[in-house]
Amino acid sequence: MVVTIIEGRELSYTLARILRLFNHRVNIIRQESEANVNSLNELGVNTIFGAGLDVDVLSQSCVSESDVFIVLMDDDLDNLEACLYIKNNFINKRTITKVNNPKYAKKFEQIGIDIAIDGAFISPSTISSDKEVK
Repeated sequence: MVVTIIEGRELSYTLARILRLFNHRVNIIRQESEANVNSLNELGVNTIFGAGLDVDVLSQSCVSESDVFIVLMDDDLDNLEACLYIKNNFINKRTITKVNNPKYAKKFEQIGIDIAIDGAFISPSTISSDKEVK
């Protein structure tokens, strides 16, 4: 499975490490470089520098091949916008997003996001769940 993680700082690094243990291919889209990029490259994680809402970044072939997108930006509306772009422009892609305000989780799922949860609860089992992609 190919997973693209958008932003997320330390959470994205931790998820990437876990996903690589399960032999998933991982892309991380980051706004700016961070110290652990070399560690990610050593794990075989493809790091892309750019904005998570940038259409050109999301259209790169390594990103568009993804089966799952995990969106971990700091702003709920940015997360929603990225997920909706992915849902509307790529076919059969699972979207998982962090919500900073837990009240939004159910609303995000009603709008069409596959899984909307508090970032502290995102795990490999969430990504690999048998929940049907909408």
